[in-house]
Amino acid sequence: MISEQELREIRDRAERARPGPWVLQWQPDNHPSGKFGLHRVLAPTGDNADTDPHIPFFWGHGESYDEHENNGLADGRFIAHARNDVPRLIDEVNRLKSELAKREKS
Repeated sequence: MISEQELREIRDRAERARPGPWVLQWQPDNHPSGKFGLHRVLAPTGDNADTDPHIPFFWGHGESYDEHENNGLADGRFIAHARNDVPRLIDEVNRLKSELAKREKS
């Protein structure tokens, strides 16, 4: 079972991360086939993900979205979505723990 301390530590890490949503971008490189490039996860530089510029913080070389699901693409998708997924999961864990505690009292 995950402890309250562990949940607090996870939430703290999530709250300290740049605001989301983060985005996944594929940038082709100069490979003759045109199929290879970099999968990048970009985070906004400020508080407004819609208007602020984004900076890359994850790079994975591989084939384009259309060609392949490996070589960084799946990792990039996971990382990009984790920014929003982790806080939602923590909220759900807390909601379920609260519901369980109420039921145990009755």
